[in-house]
Amino acid sequence: FAEFAPNLSDLSWFSSPWFLIGYPMYEISFWLTIHSEYIQRNLRDLNNKNDTGYKIPYGGLFDYVTNATYFGELMGWLGWMLWTRSPGGAFVFAVSCANLIPRAFKQHQWYLKKFDNYPKNRKVLIPMIL
Repeated sequence: FAEFAPNLSDLSWFSSPWFLIGYPMYEISFWLTIHSEYIQRNLRDLNNKNDTGYKIPYGGLFDYVTNATYFGELMGWLGWMLWTRSPGGAFVFAVSCANLIPRAFKQHQWYLKKFDNYPKNRKVLIPMIL
């Protein structure tokens, strides 16, 4: 194994800034994504078969952004890219950005058109920024 990843045979990389920043980002993003998906999954009343309409999610990161799950996923891949410092990490992060950022803008526009009462202060993807 050390032959293919010589930098991993020295455990000092656990104390590197890349790991100390990247791994917590990855871990926090995991729980943010789980929480955001929980909110989305519980938008409809499962006991009411007639509850089929679209609803606006509230709570957690949804109070700040339209696409909380996308934010969590991108934050996770960014953390993984920093943590691993690998071309594979950079590739996965870039592909995820290329896929999710345009989708986030389209979804935000859809919510604005669909709901007159959609919170106007919500950002598309990154709280308080974008």
